[in-house]
Amino acid sequence: MQRIGTPSVPREGYNFQERPAIRPRTIWMRKFSTAIIDSGFSGLLLGAAFFFAVFGSRILDPSYIDWLMEGDSATHFLGWHFFRHEPWTFPLGRIALYGVPDGTSLVYTDSIPIVALILKMFRNSLTEPFQYFGFWILSCYLLQGFWGWRLAAQISEKAPERWIISGFFILSPILLFRIHHESLMGQWMILAALDLCLRSIERMKTRPGTMPYVGGWTLLLFLASMVHLYLLAMTAVLYLSACGSFHLSGDTRGGWKKIRMALPFLPVIPAMIETGCFVIPPGHWSGEEAFAFYSMNLLAPFDPMGYSRFLPSLPLNSSGQYEGFAYFGLGVLALALTSMVVIARENKPFASRIPAKEWRHRAGPLLVAAVLLTLFALSTKIALGNQTLLLSHLPHAVNKMVTIFRASGRFFWAPYYLLLFAVLWFLKDRFAGKSFVYTFLLAGAFLIQMTDLSPFLRRISDTYRTKITYPNPLRSTFWADALREHRTLLYVPQDDLSHYVPFGLLAAPRHVGVNIAYKARFDRRVYDESRKAALEEIESGRLRWDALYVFKNPGFCGKLRTRDVALRFVDGFWVAYRLKPPG
Repeated sequence: MQRIGTPSVPREGYNFQERPAIRPRTIWMRKFSTAIIDSGFSGLLLGAAFFFAVFGSRILDPSYIDWLMEGDSATHFLGWHFFRHEPWTFPLGRIALYGVPDGTSLVYTDSIPIVALILKMFRNSLTEPFQYFGFWILSCYLLQGFWGWRLAAQISEKAPERWIISGFFILSPILLFRIHHESLMGQWMILAALDLCLRSIERMKTRPGTMPYVGGWTLLLFLASMVHLYLLAMTAVLYLSACGSFHLSGDTRGGWKKIRMALPFLPVIPAMIETGCFVIPPGHWSGEEAFAFYSMNLLAPFDPMGYSRFLPSLPLNSSGQYEGFAYFGLGVLALALTSMVVIARENKPFASRIPAKEWRHRAGPLLVAAVLLTLFALSTKIALGNQTLLLSHLPHAVNKMVTIFRASGRFFWAPYYLLLFAVLWFLKDRFAGKSFVYTFLLAGAFLIQMTDLSPFLRRISDTYRTKITYPNPLRSTFWADALREHRTLLYVPQDDLSHYVPFGLLAAPRHVGVNIAYKARFDRRVYDESRKAALEEIESGRLRWDALYVFKNPGFCGKLRTRDVALRFVDGFWVAYRLKPPG
């Protein structure tokens, strides 16, 4: 009897040319599995596996909001919490009651406008409370894996190598670092833009007169404008680099071709208007003085800021340079060092390393964009550790424009991912005839990367897998009763944001406006006027009929002990409001 798995001995006279053809179903299954692998589905699985391994599933519970009540995440949730309970307005993303009197918008609370706008249409069916930030983080890791796999497909044809390359993109420290700033975890948009840039460069070889992937760029820029302005700016710069490559490598004559290049920007301005980008009048923005403060340090690629098992933290020039966090991880740094060793051993003259003119025309604009983004990330104050190497000053008008993106250190993200791709591609190219060596290098570097970042991953896992209970200090039933008769809650002084979370949670579902709010940007003029007005009302004792005044300073009490003002001490806060006349 023939054993399973043992080749049979052919009969004498057997014709090897007459073997049965492969069944059509088998061919179809092979093509389908190949298409699934090439499409990036494996990257989705890898991203999902990483998310559940590190974060678990607890944060996917839409009614579980306690994990969001610290840091920037609190205002991201409160922006949505107020927004869902307010009526529709123009612009659609405006939030009137969070940070009265001028309010704010989904853009300035970083509440991921595209998700908030969609879910508000179903607000009557949502639980109370409801959060979507856990699912957003999951989707970001899914898409980070998807686009990481797409980029890996441009480096290697082997599935094991694609798995590891995608893993480097998923395990990116700059993505993990943004865990408390959920909208900025949409870095998959940068990977998508790089993928489109690189594929466009290849497409221009065969179709030099056609701007490729215009539909994809249009969708990507629209999505970025509906998530975060920093992501929009970076993807827009990468798109302009693709336009530059098209202009240099193809025939761009003709009005339609130029109009076609402008099409991806058409939905951007309407999206920015509707999400609330322009609710603050020009010239009244806060934070104009902080441009160089939130820059990137030249040592950022090597500075783990306490998130490495092996490397120490390096000194910073300012405390705001955490925004320029760009640590590659020890595994990636090892691969970069290997690349430098390979280059040094090649011993080629410099002239022979300069790419051909055709390649420079196609890829040059992308490299120029990476350099410009890096320079912007460094800002006007270039620092090496705690030493300032160069300090320059911009004209006032230019400074007002660039401080829209005051956290300039974030702009290194696109060059960061491009450098990561370049190192992985370079080593694959140099070890093209030694595939086993390349696979071994990838596997070893990934193991080093995982080990290096293991304290960071363990800290995240311990935080998000453990059930957190937010200790809300407002426990008395007095608050609910008082807010039935008052339409505004004024905390004095307004610049004390230490208690904006509990009062925001109290006010939002009751349709009550609150003056303390943590916003990314606000109208400085309106803010100063409202703060001054609330203090004057307290000090003069002339309180508004519709307002509930809350403060911690007992010194205000002496000025409010009048016949028509009620004064109470509730849950550690002084509360004052004007009494209604009898009858």
